[in-house]
Amino acid sequence: MATVTQSNSALAVVESEAEGVVISLRREGAEHYQRMAAARLKAIRVLRGFDLQQMANGLSDALGQMIAPRALEMWESGAEPFVAGVLGAALDVTGVTEAEVLGLENPDIGTINRLECAIARVRALLNDPAALTQRAADILSGRAHALHPVFD
Repeated sequence: MATVTQSNSALAVVESEAEGVVISLRREGAEHYQRMAAARLKAIRVLRGFDLQQMANGLSDALGQMIAPRALEMWESGAEPFVAGVLGAALDVTGVTEAEVLGLENPDIGTINRLECAIARVRALLNDPAALTQRAADILSGRAHALHPVFD
C-alpha cells in the first residue's frame, strides 16, 4: 500500500513498502512547469525578433530533425509539450542568454529585488498582527524606520 507522506501543489512524495520512496510530479505541477518552459521558449524567439519560420529552421538545424513552424507555435502556446533540449537549442540558435530571458540583465533588477523583499516583509507583518503592532510601536517610538526598499 502506498501513502503520501509529503505534498505540495507541484510535488508528491509517495512511500510504498514494495517500491520504496517515489517522488512524482502531479499533473497540475507538470503543466505549470510546461507553461513556464513554453513562455521562455517564446521569449527566446521574440527577444531576437525571429519569426516562427526562422526559429523552426534554426531549431531544425540545431536538433538535427525537422521542426515545423506549427509545432513550434503549439510548443510556445503550451498546447503541446516539448523536450527540455529545445530550450537549450533555442538559446544557441538565437544567441540569447538565460539571464536575458529571466530579466537579470535589466538595469532595474536591483530595485525590483528590493521591492520584492519589502513586499514579502509587509505580507509577513500583515499575517502576524502581534508583529505588525510591535513594528508600528517601534516606528512611532523612533526605534525603527519605515520600510524604504528603493533606498536601502
